[in-house]
Amino acid sequence: MSSLQHITLALDWTPNTTHIGFFVAQALGAYRAAGLQVQWQTPEADGYTLTPAVKVSRGLAHFGLAPSETVLSFSLQPDKPALRAVAALLQQDTSAIAVPAAGPVQRPAQLDGQRYASYSARYEMAIVRALVRADGGRGDIVEVQPDRLGAPAMLDAGTAEATWIFSHWEGVLAERRGRPLRQFRLGDHGIAYGYSPLLLVRDAFFQAQPALVQAFVQASAQGWQLAAQDPERAAALMCEAVPHPSLADAGFVAASARALAPAILDAQGRWGTMAAQRWSDFAALLVRLGEFPADQVDLARWFSTPT
Repeated sequence: MSSLQHITLALDWTPNTTHIGFFVAQALGAYRAAGLQVQWQTPEADGYTLTPAVKVSRGLAHFGLAPSETVLSFSLQPDKPALRAVAALLQQDTSAIAVPAAGPVQRPAQLDGQRYASYSARYEMAIVRALVRADGGRGDIVEVQPDRLGAPAMLDAGTAEATWIFSHWEGVLAERRGRPLRQFRLGDHGIAYGYSPLLLVRDAFFQAQPALVQAFVQASAQGWQLAAQDPERAAALMCEAVPHPSLADAGFVAASARALAPAILDAQGRWGTMAAQRWSDFAALLVRLGEFPADQVDLARWFSTPT
């Protein structure tokens, strides 16, 4: 009988390079060396009916992946367990609001009156409208709601003019398909944003099992370090370890890993760290937009920097 501690990680999407460090850590044997046996939960298993945060809150997974918005949202719901971020997968925001490069929209202000393919996430539309207004627009965009995986495809089909993407995945894929995207980054327009994605746990689990949380974070860091330092090798290890259709094109996965690598570590070469100021600035944005109550801002409840 195995003496390894069983751990489950709920992924937010089908396997992609946003998850690369976890799969590389597995391939390197880092989890087994830490006494852990890690199982992945992909959202396809339940047809995207339960988010990673819900799985974690219900005890269906030990860890889950979600953005800062999720932590803040759960903190406002007393009937749900509090969630805590224990590591930021990426130090730099690699997401962007994207439009077809060949289309007429050349700046965020021109999204007024245009169709935006939404993921129906809390705070999403408020953030996107804030971006448009920051560029001088009215924020009068039209929200359309495709199925869970259909937002980027709507740009190709011409049924939406904009959506939110990860530059290192959908952005690289669009380039390789000869349909490049014009990308508007929130930070370039003075819109504070948090971390996406984060590694989350129930706060009660964090308090009860700090050594187990630390062991998983530290073992994961080994995979992320390699992904930052040698993205080609990391991509090859991931493709070999994860026989999934989303990773069938090894050349694309390698290109995506190269695009992602500079965003992984902080200035001191560490993985997972989070800055209180970044959390605070994002919360302040949501307060200013009327999306979050100022008296509920409590950084100490939301995240703990890995050690």
